[in-house]
Amino acid sequence: MHILRDMPPALPRRLSCILVSVNYGDELAKTLPENIPLFDELIVVTTPEDERTQTVAKMYGAKIVLSRRCYDDHHVFNKGRMLNDGLAALEQPDWVLFTDADIFMNQGLRAFVLHHPLDPECLYFTMRGELKDITGQPAWMNAQPNGYFQLFHPRAAALSHRSWPQVVNENFCSAGSVDSWFSQQWSKEKQFVLEDVRVMHLSSDKYTQNWNGKQSQLGKWVQFGIYTGHTGFKQTLALDHMPEEIKLTDTLYGESIVIPEGDIGKYMQVDSKGRLYFHGKPLDWRHVHIACIMTEELLSI
Repeated sequence: MHILRDMPPALPRRLSCILVSVNYGDELAKTLPENIPLFDELIVVTTPEDERTQTVAKMYGAKIVLSRRCYDDHHVFNKGRMLNDGLAALEQPDWVLFTDADIFMNQGLRAFVLHHPLDPECLYFTMRGELKDITGQPAWMNAQPNGYFQLFHPRAAALSHRSWPQVVNENFCSAGSVDSWFSQQWSKEKQFVLEDVRVMHLSSDKYTQNWNGKQSQLGKWVQFGIYTGHTGFKQTLALDHMPEEIKLTDTLYGESIVIPEGDIGKYMQVDSKGRLYFHGKPLDWRHVHIACIMTEELLSI
């Protein structure tokens, strides 16, 4: 796709939505009838085996994209690949929204977007409310440009280093962190919150739940932690002990390496100001996604 530089703000002409629903058919049955009237095109990406999601999507007239690429390379749930497969199915994309199967859109979204000039060089996000408290979730999580609401223009300069429609990084083995990578392709100055279109979350029980999907994890690459310069290592999945081999993927460049766990200090350093460096490159406030091959020996008991 040809990239137009310095495009002026303009009224959106068309609003498309892409969401991934794998074993989330019951949640989708609640959100989809509320959300689908707000979009010119709503694409649901799921696996051929997920008949529940397909039934719900057909019932309400969503376009269905079937893919098993989320499982390639022994990944437990590579959401980035599924999003790219959804992008490839778009017809005449103008403004595109990434969201999740468990999100209720603001019913004023369509009217707001189509009647307000948006800057194609910016990423827009909104606030998220919860239908119930989520154990362990940081308060700031619902005020970030995360995957529950990322509104962007396909011709944004922030995506010009990617080849449309494969604009989402495919190195993350789980649903965690890929949305952080996507938002961080835009500078902070190009990320704007839309206060008037806050969304609601059909909340899970605890933070990080289902980041690795709902299917079996044994023998697959799973996310079990993140690392930041300010807080260090935070475990997101209960393991009995640290794995011998880990995969590190940063959320700025999307580069991935597999190393012995004991060598982590050779690839990640934090300076005196709390700035994180990965493989010699500064990440500043970004984080590193940490994964391993799940085995029975690693499961917490």
